[in-house]
Amino acid sequence: KLMEEHVQAGSRELAIAPGASGKWVRYIRKMLRAGKSVLLVAEEDGRIVGYVFGYIKDNPPIFREKYTGYISDMYVLPAFRSRGVGQRLMAQALDFFRAAGLPAVELHASAGNAGALGFYRRLGFRDVMVKLRVEL
Repeated sequence: KLMEEHVQAGSRELAIAPGASGKWVRYIRKMLRAGKSVLLVAEEDGRIVGYVFGYIKDNPPIFREKYTGYISDMYVLPAFRSRGVGQRLMAQALDFFRAAGLPAVELHASAGNAGALGFYRRLGFRDVMVKLRVEL
């Protein structure tokens, strides 16, 4: 449910297909069993109010860094933002990647999501690449 809300809050490029929730759950479980990923949730009064999912990404062999941490998804319900929930989730996710000995962590954020971009930049993330898209 939270993943669907996250996607709905984004741009139309993030639209999910029917039945995607079940596929996503199976994908997450597979990644967690492989031991190369982290899924953290934030709860308040037994209700999930945010989550972060990341994994260890294999880089092409041309790069010096063989592996990089990758934050695939992060979302905090609007009512719980600016209360440290996202910071705590990201701190724990970054600790997972640090413990794995990785040199860096990357993520993508919607270009139009100024709040998320500011949040990640305050955590020390910097712009490295720009993803461009054209509709066909």
